[in-house]
Formats: sequence, structure tokens, C-alpha cells
Amino acid sequence: MALLEFLARHFLSITRLVWPFGRYLPRHWADTATPGFHRPHTLPPQSLYLAHLAPYLASTQAQLETQLQTVQAENAQLAQGVETQRDEVERLVSGLEAVIADLEGANVVMGEVINGGEMRQEAMEVETEIGGRSRESRL
Repeated sequence: MALLEFLARHFLSITRLVWPFGRYLPRHWADTATPGFHRPHTLPPQSLYLAHLAPYLASTQAQLETQLQTVQAENAQLAQGVETQRDEVERLVSGLEAVIADLEGANVVMGEVINGGEMRQEAMEVETEIGGRSRESRL
């Protein structure tokens, strides 16, 4: 508070001290006729806050682009891994299909043998022989 009172009382004397040094300021600061010169207090709010945010936004954009490149590289590796796994699954499925086809072929062949009765009759004869022997051994 004391500083404000001091400045208010001695404003004219401070102005007389500072005023001569105005000629040492860069010319475009004092010359409002310079093209592109605007006093900051006359700029629209959007220009002011964009001017203040521009460095932050530029650094943030650079960080995001770096992160995006990292994620894209990781995605490429993951996609390659998935493709490898797909190839392996396709190979396994084709192997299973071959085994199933072999089993179906064996089933057809065995069906002919079993339905023809040869194997069935042999099995019945063996069963009766074994069954007869086991009955005799119990008695």
C-alpha cells in the first residue's frame, strides 16, 4: 500500500525520469503506423489467448504425434502377431480336417466289414467260447 501511495505522489517525477529513455526503445514499439503493429490491449481476446497458448499447443502436438507413432508401431507388431496366429490356426484346422477325413474313410471301411457280418460272427464265436470256458471253470 505504501508503494502505491509513493507512486501516486511521485508519478510526474517518475515520468520525467523515464520519458527520456523512450527514444532508446525499438522504433516499431513507438511507431503505431508500422504495418502489422498492434497494441496488445487492442487485440481481440481470441488472438491474445491463442498467442499465449501457441507454444503449449505446439509442444503438446509434438508429444501427441510421438505417442501416435509409437502406438502405430505397436499396432503393426500386434497385427503381424495376429496374422501369424491366423496362419497357424488355419494350418491346424486343415490338419484336423485331414484326420477327420481319414477317420470317416476308416469308418466306411469298418462299416462294410461289420455290416458284412464276418467280424460280428467272429466276435460272437469268441464270446461264446470265452463264456463257455468261464462257466465251466466256475462249476
